[in-house]
Amino acid sequence: MRKQASDICPKIAKKLEKLKNESAACIPRFTGDEKFEVTHMYRSQFFVDLEIGSCSCRKWELTGLSCSHAISGLAWKGLESEPYVSHYYSKTTYMQAYEPVISPIDGLEVCRDPSTDALLPPKKIELSGRPKKPRRREPDEVRSIILGTIRLSEKELKK
Repeated sequence: MRKQASDICPKIAKKLEKLKNESAACIPRFTGDEKFEVTHMYRSQFFVDLEIGSCSCRKWELTGLSCSHAISGLAWKGLESEPYVSHYYSKTTYMQAYEPVISPIDGLEVCRDPSTDALLPPKKIELSGRPKKPRRREPDEVRSIILGTIRLSEKELKK
């Protein structure tokens, strides 16, 4: 990674080259300032704003890589697409992320085997206070019966 000449990570550089090839199918129309209306080969249209780094396909905002529509607008203006790539894909950010030393961990023979531990059920917790007894119902009072998630009364069951 340190030997690489460009400031963009190698895999991202390959993706950018692929997007440059795909941008050949796009026709940009300059609309002023840094804005373009890009017509794709399949007649779909996209709005690209180079100033804020957005495209109506939203790939640029989601990935941090300029989409093929934006690259066609950049090529129309004679600009390179590398400066418009997010700083998260730069070589310096990559090196800062992996700069701290990652310590090795012990092998499998040092770790204890979890299958030898007995799996016990949870302990039953006795609730404080007197246990609640069900209320005595009157003989003519309607009792409800729960069937799954549906609550029915005896009258409804007899129907």
